Amino acid sequence: MYPNARIVGFEPSQKNFSFLEKNINNNHLTKVSVFNKALAAREDQEIKLYFPGTTHGTVIGASEASSDYEVAKTVSLSNYINHTVDLLKMDIEGAEYEVFQDLFDNDKLKFVEKIIMEYHVPQHRLAKLLSIFDQSGFHYEIKNDFIYAYKK
Repeated sequence: MYPNARIVGFEPSQKNFSFLEKNINNNHLTKVSVFNKALAAREDQEIKLYFPGTTHGTVIGASEASSDYEVAKTVSLSNYINHTVDLLKMDIEGAEYEVFQDLFDNDKLKFVEKIIMEYHVPQHRLAKLLSIFDQSGFHYEIKNDFIYAYKK
């Protein structure tokens, strides 16, 4: 539908990243760049991704005693946003507030037109996240565990 679209993706789980690369190659997709990294507010941290390669992978809420994890390196999304982003789609399992605070602090949300995101933040962080959207000129709707945000 959007032949001129440029897509940038981040996937911290090595297993899922392998599937992602295979799908990109099998479908002969171009203008797609993917990185085997987790999004965070800072670069080059190491985080534990619990239950990697599953539909319930998370960076929060898992027991530190869990042995089902892999270590992922982080990148800051603000380093990748330097021009108009028509759609920012996010499902980053608990790092939402920190990533959006970093985007706000670095004045990168001015480039973003629409956001669709699943959120996994505690209530007090959700209020702060929505405040970032307000201050950045977004309207938003919350449905189930999703936020749909768009410029006013």
